[in-house]
Amino acid sequence: MTEGRSTVVSITASVSTACATLAALLVHEPALWQRTLFIALLVVTIAALCTLLATALSALSSWLKDQIRDQRTHENPDAHQPAPAAATTVQPYTATAARRPDPPAAHHRNETFVADRPHQPPPLSAADDPVEGSYRTRPPALRRRDVLARRLAAGLATCALLAGGFLVYRAASHHNPAPPSSPLATFRVPGSKLVTAVAFSGDGKTLATANCTSECTTLGPTSDGNVDLFNLTTGNRTATLTDPGNGNLITAIAISPDGNTLATADIHGATYLWNTITDSITATLPNPHKKDVVSGLAFSPDGATLATSDYGGTTYLWNTTTDTISATLTNPGNNNQVTYVAFSPNGKALATGEFDGATNLWNTATDTINATLTDPGNSGIVVDAAFSPDGKTFAAVLAGNHSTTELWNIATGDITGRLHDPGSHAQSVAFGPDGKTLATADTNGKTYLWNTTTGTITATLTNPGHYRVQDVLLFSAIRSVAFSPNGKTLGTANLGNSTYIWNMTWFSP
Repeated sequence: MTEGRSTVVSITASVSTACATLAALLVHEPALWQRTLFIALLVVTIAALCTLLATALSALSSWLKDQIRDQRTHENPDAHQPAPAAATTVQPYTATAARRPDPPAAHHRNETFVADRPHQPPPLSAADDPVEGSYRTRPPALRRRDVLARRLAAGLATCALLAGGFLVYRAASHHNPAPPSSPLATFRVPGSKLVTAVAFSGDGKTLATANCTSECTTLGPTSDGNVDLFNLTTGNRTATLTDPGNGNLITAIAISPDGNTLATADIHGATYLWNTITDSITATLPNPHKKDVVSGLAFSPDGATLATSDYGGTTYLWNTTTDTISATLTNPGNNNQVTYVAFSPNGKALATGEFDGATNLWNTATDTINATLTDPGNSGIVVDAAFSPDGKTFAAVLAGNHSTTELWNIATGDITGRLHDPGSHAQSVAFGPDGKTLATADTNGKTYLWNTTTGTITATLTNPGHYRVQDVLLFSAIRSVAFSPNGKTLGTANLGNSTYIWNMTWFSP
């Protein structure tokens, strides 16, 4: 029985070691191999745990038997004492002693007996003679405990090997395979329109894209701006929301956290709130300075406030319940055009970017500036920015002579990294839900996935078809990128008529 269990433990240890080795070798294999390896490791782990459980139960059973035996011995010690041997009179051996009759035929022919001398087994050789205190001379209870101790040690060693193999597998599975060469899905708008912005609903089921005709590059009044809503499950376009201002260019879009409200801003300073269920306008928020273009929109995390920024250097905070302005924030400085606006994840801070490259962090409780983030070595225009999910890091894209995405530590106000676009000019940025992944999209149709800890590119996604527009205003030329709320997909909108959805389940930073 002992040998059989030891064999099982040895086989389990060997299989687990082999699985760990395979896990290290199959780093770059497809996901199917990794799933198969995981199943194999799981089966071996269950087998090892069953063996360990059986050993533990056997040890418990032996311990209980010893306890019962000890209890009985304590209650009646005479009952367990061996009976005394019968007295035997041994006469001295003499040469003339009578010999016993010949033994029966079953005995060996040369075996002799000595009269009146008890039978004794033949003496043991030196090799067979047990040493006092050895395993052979120990009581049966101690010998059983030795066997159980060995089994437990073997089981624990097997579990340690399995844990090591599983950790190796996890490390291997976290190495990124090659990025997909084609998107998971493509959503096209009719005609030859340019898609300028993309946004996901809070539940991840709806995709909103802002688009316009090619005339929107000249800011013409007949740019035919509208927003298309797509069902990400079916891939169908569910609605087309046309700007009521005679098809004016839509400069920014935002979806409320609950996904029920869509905000759109146009070139003439008007902001409209749409009900995404009825596809109708529920409110119109006119910019107090009608000639100022609305450059950015952002909902607060609770959806109670909508921030609208304009090229006049002002950011307005709107109460979405009363549709009235609750605060007015004016950027300081001479060249103070607001290029973007973004809320922190907890809603306590609001970031507004300036045309001269500075970013102001506002306290939404006091409507005052807490800090201004300025890089003396880079005076480019801040075209887009985003907070990390934990609110500790801030990423800002500066478009100038050198397109750079700067990472800031919110607590200290220091730059922690500079990410240089390897191909062209970065135009949009988005953090993944894990906070370790940052996506930047440039004017050459490439989206780069960065590891914010190491500052290195971990993957590059290339749009299958991109439309490059030279010498156009920033808000109409921005290539938009956005993660879905669960981080499993990434949307990229180019200046062609398409929005691409990329599968992100293969990727880990």
